[in-house]
Amino acid sequence: MKGKVNEPTIFDFLIQDPCDWENFLSNFSKKLDLDGAALLIFYQDSFRYENFFSFGLNKNFFQNFEKILKNNSLLFNSLKSLPEGKIVDKNEEFQGKNLEFQEFFEKFLLEGEKVYIFISGILNNCKENLILIGFKKGNKKPLIQKEKDLIEKIIPYIKVVYQYCIRIQKRDCYLDILKRAIEFEGKGIIIIDKNLNVIFLNKIAEAILSSKEGLEITKYGLEINDPVFSIHFKKSLKKIFNSENDVKEDFIFAIPKKDKTIPVVVQVIPISEKLYVKENQRYALIILYDASYYPTPDPEFLTRVFRFTSQEKNIAILLTKGMDLKEISEELKISLHTVRTHLKHIYSKTNTARQAELMKLLLSLPAGY
Repeated sequence: MKGKVNEPTIFDFLIQDPCDWENFLSNFSKKLDLDGAALLIFYQDSFRYENFFSFGLNKNFFQNFEKILKNNSLLFNSLKSLPEGKIVDKNEEFQGKNLEFQEFFEKFLLEGEKVYIFISGILNNCKENLILIGFKKGNKKPLIQKEKDLIEKIIPYIKVVYQYCIRIQKRDCYLDILKRAIEFEGKGIIIIDKNLNVIFLNKIAEAILSSKEGLEITKYGLEINDPVFSIHFKKSLKKIFNSENDVKEDFIFAIPKKDKTIPVVVQVIPISEKLYVKENQRYALIILYDASYYPTPDPEFLTRVFRFTSQEKNIAILLTKGMDLKEISEELKISLHTVRTHLKHIYSKTNTARQAELMKLLLSLPAGY
């Protein structure tokens, strides 16, 4: 005889799929006979809040909620300063000592009806409070002690899962950036924010910028020296950062060099990052193409993967720079015969047979600079 299968609990939803807030709040609301529930973020540095997630509550409800908060700054501050895990409701003595909450409960309407409300704070260390709010219409029974105990048990789980979700979202965002950047292996890679601050740059980008051939990092952020191209660059970024929707179009242009050689090609790629609890943040991925810089295999990679000796590693790198065997022998101050002997060992270790085949392999490996 098969044992009884227990229905999933609200704890199960949190553990099994930490980011499935809809299922969690739905199950949570049914368990406590709520008309709706919400997790709201109250920022400690300003009078604003953000709906992290809600269930059973429509847009009109939040407009009403926001209107009450704006007309009652003391209430807003009281919500922000709730102790961790504190449940506030009409039946608690806490209510009688706080007129702001008392007025809030009396004024608050859920689609035209008075509601019973409980608020539980989760204090975080990132200048924000995560607050769980539940709503019942006035004709329903208020929370009993057993239900309050259940909420107090859930609160620590919500805090942990909430922080986990933020980390997951950030990780996914930067993995997407990384995947895009890998497509441009061997090129200069820069990530900037809307203020032109450089968030990341690779070593090739550092080398290109250090030559000050068109681009450089100043106290104002990433700048283009040429006034004409600077205007074009900033216009491109303005389209990316000021767009309400995700911009899909890449912008590409070339900046002439002082010595009239091949120009530096600049490609600006929009990256949209949307986190659960933060406002939309826009970044741009900038790819620099400069014929003066080309990838060579990472020496450490060659040593670790192919077990190259120091000399074999040097020969492999010089081959990717376009040197022939005679030039390599002169550069390393060894005989041509010795270079050929080392090359045979390189073929053996990389399972290649010809120089063209070896070059194709070496140029496809992770780059060093």
